[in-house]
Amino acid sequence: MTQLTISHLSYTYPDSPEALFNDVNLTFSQGWTALIGDNGCGKTTLAHLIAGTLTPDAGSIAPKLVVALAEQDTSEVPRALSDFACDYGQEALEVRETLSIEDEWLWRYDTLSAGQKKRIQIALALWQQPDVLIVDEPTNHLDLPSRQAVAEALRGFSGIGLLISHDRALLNVITQNCLFIDAGAMELIHGTYEQGVEERRKAALNRNRDYLKERRELVRIKAVREQTRAKAAQKKGRSPKASPRDSDAREKANHAKATSKDGILTRQVSALNSRLGKLERDAHTRPQGKYNGEIPTFGHCAARSVLVHLASQTIPFGPDAEAGVSISELYVGSSDKIALMGANGVGKTTLARVLIKAVPDDIATLVLPQELKAPQRSAVLNQLHELSDRECGQVLSVAAQLNARPETFLEGEALSPGELRKLCLALAVLQDPALLILDEPTNHLDIHSIEALSHVLQAFPGAVVLISHDQTLLQEVCTVRWEIEQDETGNSRLSLSS
Repeated sequence: MTQLTISHLSYTYPDSPEALFNDVNLTFSQGWTALIGDNGCGKTTLAHLIAGTLTPDAGSIAPKLVVALAEQDTSEVPRALSDFACDYGQEALEVRETLSIEDEWLWRYDTLSAGQKKRIQIALALWQQPDVLIVDEPTNHLDLPSRQAVAEALRGFSGIGLLISHDRALLNVITQNCLFIDAGAMELIHGTYEQGVEERRKAALNRNRDYLKERRELVRIKAVREQTRAKAAQKKGRSPKASPRDSDAREKANHAKATSKDGILTRQVSALNSRLGKLERDAHTRPQGKYNGEIPTFGHCAARSVLVHLASQTIPFGPDAEAGVSISELYVGSSDKIALMGANGVGKTTLARVLIKAVPDDIATLVLPQELKAPQRSAVLNQLHELSDRECGQVLSVAAQLNARPETFLEGEALSPGELRKLCLALAVLQDPALLILDEPTNHLDIHSIEALSHVLQAFPGAVVLISHDQTLLQEVCTVRWEIEQDETGNSRLSLSS
């Protein structure tokens, strides 16, 4: 059986004061292992170390195997795409069929939707038939049928698979092992995501129970020690009776006995303190920066009742604009919470762009695209660094409540896509927007962050247009539904419901 072994691996981000990984030892076997952890914990960095696109500071990864990495970002044209497009062998045709990839897509990658690009990216990685396949957020951008197709395709891979995902359904369907990463500590558990979470929950309960038991024992022994010391002090201060039978030897013996008992109790206290310290240092018992309901309300509800108006029209989209989205007259009210829904490639993002252009200049609007390109990433970080101390504190406070680690924004560490999205949302607290237009905002976010985002959007006083395939989020936040459906000719029509 093929295995991949990581030995004594250490890695520190450039300009970071602390190591991300220190002396990591792991073994991955055939089958799928999920890498689980909050944004910024190092999942993607570990993937790049295994793939060889990053070099560890120390340690080794052996043996040398063929590794294919399907990254989070779909903006770059994948290498070897033209070779895949020209291959009509059985393996290439089978993977295209499984993922419902049309031949002509492979020749117009730049014009495809993010969901279509993601399917091509995964197909290309599978087509290479690697020893190790790493897929990073493979269901980002995908509608339900596409997610099911991806799960089927990945289940058919027989090598060593490493899955980075916050899609709980996918994690439970294909994984046999879970590697939980938390503050540099790693724990490998056999089983699905739900089984791994349950095992960790039980282990945490046992640790907490042991901690409380040790605390109670410490209190008891300290009380006994204090009583012993008090009795010894009382005897020492008591005036000896005048008796020929009393002697210094008896007094010394009693004092030695009390001192000996005190010494035993003191050693027991020291041992208990040591065990308690170990429990407190345990990564699983430390307080975590999860959402706790304290995100400050930001934004406002505009005075005007209608923020955006679109007349009835057909909006062209697709390559050469040969297809169109037909819409009736549309309005975005000042406090509407709108779900913009539809399968991949039907024109959701195209309609969102038209909406953005129609927003009046005096309506403060936060737009979060599906992916942040390199110039946008730099602009976001520059904006943070140019803030005053007070403004920076406000932004980092909101980011922390979105389950981010604020210090990563200030220490020059490489930010994960999830952390960048949280920072964009946190910066909105200074913008005071009346309208949010968010395209797949849960992409790259960890589970706790998605829960926090849901609370933020529910409490937002202004209008929200939310493009997402996350049905739970849409149900929690939205009261109006705009759904785009496509016919056999490739044209789409928007229907409204509430």
